[in-house]
Amino acid sequence: MSVPSRTFNEDDLPYQISIWGSGAYHDASVTYDPDGSVISMNGGAAGSEIAAWVAVEQG
Repeated sequence: MSVPSRTFNEDDLPYQISIWGSGAYHDASVTYDPDGSVISMNGGAAGSEIAAWVAVEQG
């Protein structure tokens, strides 16, 4: 769990929950707000839910 800094423009959330995963070929992270909604996802193997989310968010 981390407390966002205003320098990162985190929409004034009191805290956020970040989960990191690491594998032999792919690393990924997911950050949630206090209500459990996804703030961001990064990385992930091709075809994974995280990779699909990143592709949609990046256009």
